Amino acid sequence: AIQKAFIEVNEEGAEAAAANAFFIVGITSIQFEPPVIEFHVNRPFFFNLKASGQSLFNGICVQP
Repeated sequence: AIQKAFIEVNEEGAEAAAANAFFIVGITSIQFEPPVIEFHVNRPFFFNLKASGQSLFNGICVQP
């Protein structure tokens, strides 16, 4: 399995994406494009990235 996540915050807003890929070796394989989640914020916010119930990364954006 492959996992990837990122958060980009700049003057224009914030963008976050996460992707998981599972590969089946054998006769078939599954390939897909991970969904991109984009959101815009206009106030301070807290974020917490979790995987399997474990906190991986925490952050606060004070001036979005």
